[in-house]
Amino acid sequence: MTMIAFCGTGCTQCDTYRVIIADDNSLRRETANGWSKDFGFLILATNISCSGCTFKLCCEEKGISQTAGVAKSI
Repeated sequence: MTMIAFCGTGCTQCDTYRVIIADDNSLRRETANGWSKDFGFLILATNISCSGCTFKLCCEEKGISQTAGVAKSI
């Protein structure tokens, strides 16, 4: 199952998601440096964060612990 974030990006393809999941500060710095170069302005490693998956948050609000039960509960 592919997770698509609210922003439209597949989560496993998202640099921010990978940094957050890995909890890897060197990867966070590497990502920030790459984005700074790509976008032409300074992005600090401390600025790389994810507000979370809105789908996951919705499931949690509905008391659904696994995505398998989502279709039945919505």
